Amino acid sequence: MVNRYIFFAAIAVFLVGALYSVNFFYFFGGALSNDGANWDQFGDYFGGVLNPILSFISIFLVVRSLVLQSEANQAGERGERIRAFESLFFNMIDRQSAGFSDFSIRSKGRVLTASEAVRFIEGEIERISSNSIEEIPNAIKFYDDGDEIFKLSRMFYVSEKIVHEKLSDENGFSKKDREMYYNVLINMSDFALLRLIMISMRFLSYKSSDFLRNNSELVFVMNGLGLDYKMYGEMP
Repeated sequence: MVNRYIFFAAIAVFLVGALYSVNFFYFFGGALSNDGANWDQFGDYFGGVLNPILSFISIFLVVRSLVLQSEANQAGERGERIRAFESLFFNMIDRQSAGFSDFSIRSKGRVLTASEAVRFIEGEIERISSNSIEEIPNAIKFYDDGDEIFKLSRMFYVSEKIVHEKLSDENGFSKKDREMYYNVLINMSDFALLRLIMISMRFLSYKSSDFLRNNSELVFVMNGLGLDYKMYGEMP
């Protein structure tokens, strides 16, 4: 870009000199003068015409330089925000995975953990829904007497909220940025945990579940990956 304006300045210098020469020699049949005063007048003409043009180009280049510097500073700040965000974001995903490893429920004297516990809850949802789907929330809470589903739902919600707030439009990010990290969150989460989160979104009225359910960007990404919390049936 700078080279283009240097070229433009060189063309301007050439044209100013060429126009003067054509006008002086061709139309007036002039010859080179030995009088210094005439050369002073030529210098005044040359400088008077070129100075505004070259000054304008110089000012434009200075402004352009400042804009590029500002953009570079903004890119640097954005990079710092991304690094700080990712440190927090991936730390929460690790905590979420550890929390799900410890997830358990009790049924008939048996302790069911992690994926096994989720499959049991899904079986109970299927069994109860054939009779009275409105009883499902109470059944889930009965088996989850330690509120562990609430804890896991909140962990997932916190991870989602980090994306929602840290990568907001106000902070210079876009919907596309947020959707990318929602994809990361979903793909780095255990599939059984995701099913448990969807059960929470479908049947439980926790603040975290409500927030996840009402986040259209997250739901859009989930649907795009073949996940839909409505798969567990409609509530009356």
